[in-house]
Amino acid sequence: MLLRAVAVLMAGGLLPSWLWAQGLKLTGTWQVRGERWEFFNLPNADSHYNFLGSAIAAGLNRQSEREKWHVEVAHVTFVGLPQNAAIPSLGALYRFFNGEKEGSILLKQFFWQRKSGKDTWVRVGRFKFGDGAERLPQNETLLWLRQNRIQERLIGSSFLAWGAWQFGDWGRLKHRAFALSAEFGHQWEGKCRPWLRFGASLSTGDGNPNDAYHRTFFQILPSPNQNALPPIFNLMNSRTLFAQLRLQPSRKADLRLETHWVWLSRKADFWYSGVGAFNNSHFGFFGLTGGERRVLNMVGLTLNYQADPSTAWSLYLVRIWGKGVVRANFASNSATYAYLQATHRW
Repeated sequence: MLLRAVAVLMAGGLLPSWLWAQGLKLTGTWQVRGERWEFFNLPNADSHYNFLGSAIAAGLNRQSEREKWHVEVAHVTFVGLPQNAAIPSLGALYRFFNGEKEGSILLKQFFWQRKSGKDTWVRVGRFKFGDGAERLPQNETLLWLRQNRIQERLIGSSFLAWGAWQFGDWGRLKHRAFALSAEFGHQWEGKCRPWLRFGASLSTGDGNPNDAYHRTFFQILPSPNQNALPPIFNLMNSRTLFAQLRLQPSRKADLRLETHWVWLSRKADFWYSGVGAFNNSHFGFFGLTGGERRVLNMVGLTLNYQADPSTAWSLYLVRIWGKGVVRANFASNSATYAYLQATHRW
């Protein structure tokens, strides 16, 4: 009877109103993405494939002036994953970690927070976190830079200079590594507000696996798609240059054209990809043979369209030209990746 009553309330659209009357708020997100890969060839591997991904999240929270609690559950589904694709293409990674299981339910967030000062909150539990986003500026330009070029380089869900120095122990080795990134650009006023940006990044690699030091920069738990779409390289043993042109034809549309050039810092080290450990059995990073310096060049186009306050569309296209490192690992040196994504929030 209870399940039937809940179903009737939801069908009639009464459940959110009833929860609101109890001081509770129900939120949700549904994201659907179709992807196409034409990856670097390997013998007997699925290099060309399509698949569909769906992620639904529903959250329930209650907030007062000083306290808040939040519970969020997510369901992720993949359809049509390739059986034998090559890492680091995304279909291969998803199949590697999920096996034949194409859907799962997880507790995404569960936390309680309390205001302990004028601008200070104490939060306990499981929640999303992106480094660099602890305090967001009010200025629109600075906010875009913080969200798209700074946050989640090291930890994420992921005019300008950024750097990190790492030291400590790496097993029996002494860990000494660093990463640097610098960008500059200019934005013009007027139609489309064109914004041209250039940048470079450097992260250390380990040129001698037999000494007492580990010098490969460790990126912890990044969100690589913030700074490198598709995520087939990251900020580990890499040197990159990039150029980006951003246009805003309207308040609803955002268009970005960008190019990346990627090298290895140390050719004796690996070409790394991945986003870090996410369970008790997988470290989450992958390394392919280096041996050369040049990794790849790529040109990508991103179109974001906010159809209404609740619905957004994203289209991404990229062409990749592999260089010496790619040729050392694959039988071809060109790849294409595309996706179309729809996101609805309520």
